[in-house]
Amino acid sequence: MLVGRRLAAGWPLWAIVCACVAAVLLALSLSLSPHAPRSQHGLIRSIGYFADPGGQMTVAQVARSASFSAVAPILTRGYSKDAHWLRLTLAPKPAEVPLILTVGVPNLDRISLFIPDPHGGWSETRSGDRLAFRDRPWKSPLLGFVMPESGTAAQTVYLRVQTSGTSAMLVDLVPEGEAYARLFRMGVIQALFYGLMITALALSIGLYFYSGDTVLLWFAASHLTYTLMTASFSGYVSVALPMLATHGLTSVLTIGSGILNTLFHLQLLRRFAPARGMLLIGQAMAMIQIASLLINVFYDETFGLGLSMLLSTFSMLFLAALAFTARTSAHLSLQGLRAVYTIYGLSILIWLLPAAGIGIAGRYSIYAVQVQGLLNFVLVLSMLSFLALRTRRAAEAAQAAVVALNAEAEAQAQTALAQRNLTWMLAHEVATALSIIRLATAKEPLSARNATRIDRAISSLDQVMQHCVEVGRIESARWKPTPARCDLVALAKDALAQFDTQGRPVMLDLPPVAMIQSDPELVRLAFAHLIDNALKYAPARAQVTLRLGPPVPASGYRFAVENPHMPGAAPDVSKVFNKFYRDDRVLGLSGSGLGLFIARDVVGTLGGHVDMDVSNGIVTTWITLGDLA
Repeated sequence: MLVGRRLAAGWPLWAIVCACVAAVLLALSLSLSPHAPRSQHGLIRSIGYFADPGGQMTVAQVARSASFSAVAPILTRGYSKDAHWLRLTLAPKPAEVPLILTVGVPNLDRISLFIPDPHGGWSETRSGDRLAFRDRPWKSPLLGFVMPESGTAAQTVYLRVQTSGTSAMLVDLVPEGEAYARLFRMGVIQALFYGLMITALALSIGLYFYSGDTVLLWFAASHLTYTLMTASFSGYVSVALPMLATHGLTSVLTIGSGILNTLFHLQLLRRFAPARGMLLIGQAMAMIQIASLLINVFYDETFGLGLSMLLSTFSMLFLAALAFTARTSAHLSLQGLRAVYTIYGLSILIWLLPAAGIGIAGRYSIYAVQVQGLLNFVLVLSMLSFLALRTRRAAEAAQAAVVALNAEAEAQAQTALAQRNLTWMLAHEVATALSIIRLATAKEPLSARNATRIDRAISSLDQVMQHCVEVGRIESARWKPTPARCDLVALAKDALAQFDTQGRPVMLDLPPVAMIQSDPELVRLAFAHLIDNALKYAPARAQVTLRLGPPVPASGYRFAVENPHMPGAAPDVSKVFNKFYRDDRVLGLSGSGLGLFIARDVVGTLGGHVDMDVSNGIVTTWITLGDLA
């Protein structure tokens, strides 16, 4: 709707936009297609074309007497009962490379490939939309043939195509890998396209239940039929129904899509009060399209399809002209409506110009049926934006206010929780340390044992306060590494020397030296927190192991600290790096719940990674560190 409002500022702007879109569509039609009569991979030396009126000639007769004219690999013929013969002169086959001969579009009725056999005859392989998917020689949404082994010599083969609808043929011979690569690329594009189509359908249905506007139901019916038609046209329906031939379904969907598309646009344009006489002409066109469906089903399939295609093509230009007779704004401004329908009418240039002999047909012009869906998508989005913006501004503002209040309340709750945890931790640690000091000093003289207890309590209190200082540095983002050459082995030993192992055996599995470019103080700090965590929470007299593995090119050195975990369940590795987290079983031990939280932030600052694994009762906390740039 925003686009429509801007276009409404004056006719020169939307006229320029329409001219630019027309130029792009014309460029797609004239330029984005192969012009040389040779396949993309050079495996088809030349292609000759011959029309067989009535389709009575055999391959032997065609090969013997037909006069072929040179054509490009992309050829358009349509809506006739002729058989179309293509003579393909193939280059010598690359050794041991399976080849696929692809023939488009996927809804061609009957295709036969004739290859000379050693006995002077012809070997025939059949494909096409009149064959069930399971019976086709190449299992793919596209039509094609797996070329048999024929040595490396050049050969001439013949294709016979006969179909009731369009005879648009895109012929190429490619290696098998390239054929499947094309299928993959096409599948990605088609997935995006059908995603847009399903989105438009869901939006229109949802908006109908919200607004009750019946024009949205007309759009939903038209768009659903159109989406099914393009899926059948692209070969996906035959894949979904592998036991059935889908040519009849494709024909009915093609004509039905044109009928519903015309009816939808007439219902939409009626809201803008167009010229009554032209509206009646549009309704008459819709009735003739319905007649073409009956002709297709009960009388002549080729004539019915041809008549429907002619009416659908003309209706696009007619609807654009009808939009210019509108007198009242409705779902769009008048200028926006005319801009959309001008582009809609000009879009037929993609396939109308090649059909008229202007330019050469390309893949874009053959598959241009998807343009209609994209333009319908733009149209329904314009209507959606107009209606939604008109009715939902107040609701959106209220919702935004509620979200902001909830976010603020959540932030305040998190802050209050962190403050409570910090207060509880500090009170617990300070009270414990002071109690130990009070008990130890109450007795005179001071024994060596009590002196040791006092020293440990003071050290514990000092460590808690140091952790709080380090957390403050984290929250104020004040870690600033100073890179220097350092030895990880020496830093690991220095970190270990800071702690009293309390009789626990410590095994060092370290190389003689491990040099990296990093901040030695921050590396030592990270190592110290891992070692402290293992010494503090390993069972009494359990062995703690320090390992430093060889460097890995992608991640650097891996420093790991291993220890058995306490009796009972293993620690929760999803929470151990959270601030203030402590397992219920260790609340009686001195600690801040900040060590691994600090280690994670320090290691992240150094460009490394920290994690914890638990396996077979062993807790492994590890760090990977590489050179710091």
